[in-house]
Amino acid sequence: KKPLSKMPASSTMVRLSFKCEKLVNKDTFGKSDPFIIVDLQEGVGKYSRIGTTEVISNNLNPVFTKLIDMEYVYEKKQRLRITVIDVDDFKNPPTEYIPNMDAGDLLGTAEVTLLELMGARSWTVTKPLSAQIKNKNYGTVTIMGLKLDDSVRDDDELAFKLNGLRLAAKDTCQWTPSSDPYFVISRLRPDIKEMCKSEVVTQNLNPEWEEQRVNLSNLCGGDLTQKVRIEVWDKDTVTADDRIGNAEFSVDKILLKQEVKLQDYKERATPIEVGVVKAREAIIYRTPTFVDYMAEDGVEVQLVVAVDFTESNGDPSQHDSLHRLPNAATGLDGDAAVPGLMVVRGPDWGGDDADGGLGGIGRILSDEGAGWVRVEWIHTSKVCSHKVGADGVFELCAYQPNRYQRALVDVASMLLPLDSDRTVKAFGFGARQPGTDKESACFPLNLKDPDVQELKGLLEAYEVAQKGLKLGVQGTFTAEVINRVVAMAKETVKSKPKKYYILLMLTDGDMSDEADTTDAVVAASELPVSIVVAGLARPGSDETFDAWMKIDEGSRKLVVR
Repeated sequence: KKPLSKMPASSTMVRLSFKCEKLVNKDTFGKSDPFIIVDLQEGVGKYSRIGTTEVISNNLNPVFTKLIDMEYVYEKKQRLRITVIDVDDFKNPPTEYIPNMDAGDLLGTAEVTLLELMGARSWTVTKPLSAQIKNKNYGTVTIMGLKLDDSVRDDDELAFKLNGLRLAAKDTCQWTPSSDPYFVISRLRPDIKEMCKSEVVTQNLNPEWEEQRVNLSNLCGGDLTQKVRIEVWDKDTVTADDRIGNAEFSVDKILLKQEVKLQDYKERATPIEVGVVKAREAIIYRTPTFVDYMAEDGVEVQLVVAVDFTESNGDPSQHDSLHRLPNAATGLDGDAAVPGLMVVRGPDWGGDDADGGLGGIGRILSDEGAGWVRVEWIHTSKVCSHKVGADGVFELCAYQPNRYQRALVDVASMLLPLDSDRTVKAFGFGARQPGTDKESACFPLNLKDPDVQELKGLLEAYEVAQKGLKLGVQGTFTAEVINRVVAMAKETVKSKPKKYYILLMLTDGDMSDEADTTDAVVAASELPVSIVVAGLARPGSDETFDAWMKIDEGSRKLVVR
């Protein structure tokens, strides 16, 4: 196996394939000749090319064979735009769709996020295509994903138990000649460095040493054909240790449990046998990642959200508070309706339940002109056109969230597509609940039941807490929230279907219980749990996130105290 190129620890490679059904026929003679362009949204109105498929001739139900590989990054909301074109010139398919171009006709477009794809059963999502005429059936495109295997990761460990066989006796001044052997294994590239050292087994020429664990990337860069060196020594308490023998061999011999013949360190006229070493057990340990879990069919995701209500966030009645209470909404006119703006129902709403019900939140994707904008509704993933001040009709209002509400919309809406039943467990921490002077490090966000439905229910629960709690003054304690999720994961770790927990913590600074929080994070690392910390800070605040960064940076191994 060859080592992979370096990628962020929270990324992996995925492979995409595509098929379409019931496409519109754009050709007078024959049928459409479909071709797909896949772009990644980099910002409002900005896209970068991911790849293209081949052109399939005369087919309204094409199954494309060309595969497209791309990097999935856990921290990013990666939205793909899929454009299906009927190509006129097979040898020169268009590089992009331009209205009224000669190179081809638009068959339809669709959008999907990689998180939405990974949250779907078998990593397969079917999307309706849309084109020039609203509400017309242009057929569908199906996107299928596959996680690509990687040969080595930074945290892969080689665990092995070695035996020595027929080792040479170095202690000859006793009734039965013997040795007190131990071994040292060193890497040879990029420099010579000791990687592990065994314990001493006394008076034994056929020792069975205890297990050793070595980081595979440090040992051989993930290349199992790379050679390492083993030295076997006889431990002496009075004089210097005696070398029994040494050998250079490829790492895969440990995994294959093949004998490695030791060489006598002295040059002799007649070489002598000094023994062999051989693995009796060997395995590569890999800690499963979020993507590994999601690649398994039938995995259910449970989103857990925890919101910080400590005093450092500021009094909600003050304009600079991170928990600022909302202002009254007004109708949205055309000049203010810019791409990226978050919106809710306005006074002249006429979109039925496209927003998922009263209070649903959307985001303007584009300006269609003449007082119309295109909006994606977060609750339903529907994309619709709405009036903004056209002829005095205001279907939309600007959504004016505080920092916590914006974070809930931005981050929770990105993670919710992974949760099949859309039930969120919502908690608060660091506040005093009504009727008590005792501060709580974990309580239901709506002060009743932690289970809420969809983003809409999450925002409603937040508003209950926002208006009913007293901010805590004793510090920011986060270990209890993490331990609550750890307890959930332990209860369901062997359940079927499997369950994966994503804890989203929104906080304005570092925790006050760093040691306890570190212990909780270590406990979570052994379970199907991901922890996402969204840091929010007031202007001019002296709050830092140094402790969180120290936990997250990966430069040291976290251990329980």
